Amino acid sequence: MNVFLAMVLDILIYVIRIYTFVLLASAILRLVRADETNGIVRVVHALADPPARAITRKFPKLVVRSGHQIIDLGPILLLVGLGCVIIALGHLKNAL
Repeated sequence: MNVFLAMVLDILIYVIRIYTFVLLASAILRLVRADETNGIVRVVHALADPPARAITRKFPKLVVRSGHQIIDLGPILLLVGLGCVIIALGHLKNAL
């Protein structure tokens, strides 16, 4: 049973790590203003935007306005949270 649980935790950690790369790719694509009609760009944004929007809706003060620019700190909070989850899952796996 412990081996099965360790494998499940490993898979979960890998999925979360892949999702963090999707979040980073989304941020980079927004930074370089990639073509929104590109299929890959649409998929990356479709995967990354809903959780980030949910965090921004829950905590609206995470949006920073600086002159004419708006910086949304929701994705950064999501990355930090996912990093904490990865660490916690790693400790849980090692405790088995």
